Amino acid sequence: MVCTCFAAVAVVLLAGALPAAGDTMQAQREYTNRLISMPDTPPAHVELAKWCQAQGLADRAEKHWQEAIARDPECAEARAALGYVKRNMQWVQTGEKAPAAAVPSGAADPSETPPAAPQDPTFVQRRGALVREIQEIFSQHLLSNDSDTRTEGRQQLLQIRDPAAAEPIARILATGDDRTRQLACETLAQIPGEEAARLLTRFVLGEESEEVRRSAISALASRGAGAGLTQLTNALNGSPKVLDRAAFALGEIGDLRAAPALIAHLKTPETKVLKAPASSQSSNTGSYFFSGTIVTYIANATPVVANGAVGWDLQIGAIPVGTGFSVKNTRVTIYRTIIEFVPRPAVHDALQKMVGEDHDYNATQWRAAVARKRSEAAKAQQ
Repeated sequence: MVCTCFAAVAVVLLAGALPAAGDTMQAQREYTNRLISMPDTPPAHVELAKWCQAQGLADRAEKHWQEAIARDPECAEARAALGYVKRNMQWVQTGEKAPAAAVPSGAADPSETPPAAPQDPTFVQRRGALVREIQEIFSQHLLSNDSDTRTEGRQQLLQIRDPAAAEPIARILATGDDRTRQLACETLAQIPGEEAARLLTRFVLGEESEEVRRSAISALASRGAGAGLTQLTNALNGSPKVLDRAAFALGEIGDLRAAPALIAHLKTPETKVLKAPASSQSSNTGSYFFSGTIVTYIANATPVVANGAVGWDLQIGAIPVGTGFSVKNTRVTIYRTIIEFVPRPAVHDALQKMVGEDHDYNATQWRAAVARKRSEAAKAQQ
């Protein structure tokens, strides 16, 4: 009798696939991660603009083309992307931009006013001189084994107040040890301008040493006026590691203007793929059919016929002579892509420091608590 009961099924089920918005969210997070780690140079802005174009972030791409021109008015690639051509040694607007550089809704068309170069014509020259000065302090003083020499170098750095020194300080001192990088944060704290605040934010989000990150946070807090708030709240859209660091910094700074962004990130979406075998209507896993003769044997033994039989190193086996086949039911696996909202303890702790209350992960209660806190602060100022 032949039993041929088998099933051949191949099913892949994708349930709860990410909507188009999920791709946009991932692109925004990747953009934030790239932004906070990039150097402030024309080539870096050009590369980020190209990446934004490829991801469909047209408004961000245009912004970075403009940033590249602001730092290098002769950046040909950025000029071409924004629709400029060079005539009689001057860049002029043709009105025809590169295909991927679209003007964001509500934004001014750069064809009306070309992006401005830095206002101070001496900025580049000053920065070049400061690079040499800071490099000399770093190599001759901060790398010395003599404590008095290091102290002298520290004092020289802390006397620098020129905004043109911000980038060289962050770049050169970042190659030193933890103590040197902490000094970089302390020096940046007293240099005016947005660049120093932005570089401090980069230390907060990208530095591996907790001591250096705390120094950068203290430096941002000492600047006041919401220094670094925009970059830190934007970083809440980054990877979990960046989110946690940004939330911790915002909690330490304690500016209530960051509270709405923190509340929005009390729980963040994470994509997970679940894998499980499909339920089967039958426990039968397959069938086997054979037609022929099975010959059993004993190998490597010499039987002795007497009152009893004795064998040595017996190997007993069976040899099927005929035709056979085996059928197994196909194993069906279901993959489910889901979006799960995960609580963020770092965000919760930051809100608790900021407000002085605890409302677990209840966003509504946190909003009410922040409103009360703001109301109390407003009354205290009257």
